[in-house]
Amino acid sequence: MLCAYRQVTDMQFVVAKNIGFCFGVKRAVDMAQELAKEHKKVLTYGELIHNTEVTDKLKGQGIIAVNSTDDVKTGDTVLIRAHGAPRSVFDELTKKGAKVFDATCPFVKKIHNIVSEHCADYRIVIIGTKEHPETVGIA
Repeated sequence: MLCAYRQVTDMQFVVAKNIGFCFGVKRAVDMAQELAKEHKKVLTYGELIHNTEVTDKLKGQGIIAVNSTDDVKTGDTVLIRAHGAPRSVFDELTKKGAKVFDATCPFVKKIHNIVSEHCADYRIVIIGTKEHPETVGIA
């Protein structure tokens, strides 16, 4: 059974069997915390996940979001956010001499790969918010 129903007066509540982060978000947060144990400072390219409470907690562990490759120096440890980033960001970070780790959700990465494989042969239409990191990464 996926969920349980509880009757409370006139209202019916659905209580989820499982709560918490999706697989990709949990993976990204776990990666960030593991890297923070190994390195004094970890930069994430963009906010790691869309959860201010968690990103504030991560700041306390030395995990800081940057929004530009200009904020990265040679030798910095950089974790790519769960929504991914364009290939050009990976290339630019590597060229700068940063240690780059990829926390892109595997499901998001799968879409990146599909688009990359087929963009030469097909016109790809992406429906989403133009500036959203996941849309930018896919495009």
